[in-house]
Amino acid sequence: MNLLNGLISLFYPTQCSNCQRYIKDFKYLYVCANCFLSIKKLTGNVCSICSKPIDSVFADKCLECLQYEKRFTKVKQAGIYDGALKELIHLLKFYGKRKVADLLFKFIIENIESNYFLWPDVIVPVPLSKKVLGERGFNQTEIIGKKIAKYFDKSFSNVIKKVKETLPQNKLSREERLKNLKNAFSTDFSFKNKKVLLIDDVYTTGATMNEITKIILNNGATEVRGVAIARSV
Repeated sequence: MNLLNGLISLFYPTQCSNCQRYIKDFKYLYVCANCFLSIKKLTGNVCSICSKPIDSVFADKCLECLQYEKRFTKVKQAGIYDGALKELIHLLKFYGKRKVADLLFKFIIENIESNYFLWPDVIVPVPLSKKVLGERGFNQTEIIGKKIAKYFDKSFSNVIKKVKETLPQNKLSREERLKNLKNAFSTDFSFKNKKVLLIDDVYTTGATMNEITKIILNNGATEVRGVAIARSV
C-alpha cells in the first residue's frame, strides 16, 4: 500500500486542494475524503423551478423565479458551489484535470434522481465560444454530458453554438448578464417535438440556460429542463 501511494503521489498532488491536508486516500483525486464527503447538498425545501433553497416551508418558488420568467421548466444541481466541489470544478475547467470529469459525473448521478435523466429525448451541453474552447482545449459540459447520455442511453447533440464572446457572468449584475448574453447563441438544429435536457457546470441566476432555452424552444422543442454540477447560493 505504501508503494502504491508513493506511485500515485507522482501523478497526483499530496495535499488536498481544498484544505491542504495530506491526502491518504486518492479515491477523490485532488481532494481528501473528508472534504469531498462534506460537500453541501441541496436538501430541504427548494424552489420547484431553479432548486434554490427556500427558508419558508410554505413557499413553492423563490423570489427570483416569481419575479423573472424562466423558459425552462426546472433545473437541478448536485451540490453547492463551495469548498471541495468548487475546487474540483476549477481543476477541471482551468487546470485541465480531465480525470475530475469522471468524479463529477458520478457525483451528479448519485445526487440527482435517475428519473430526471430518463425524461429527455436528447441531452445538450452549454457551449463555449471558439476562443475559450481553443484556449481550454475541451468543453467540460460536453465531456460530462456525453457521460450522462451514455450511462442513461440517451441521444447527445452538441448543436448549440456560442457565436459571441461574452464577459464572465459572475462579475455582472442581472441586467448586465441579460445584455451580455443577447444573441450569444445560435443553432440550425431542429428540436421538433423533443424534450431537451441542458447540461451546465455552475448555475447562478440561470441567465445562460434561459437564453439557450429560448433558442431550443424556437426550434421546436416541447420542453427544456436543466442540470448543473453545482449551484451558487
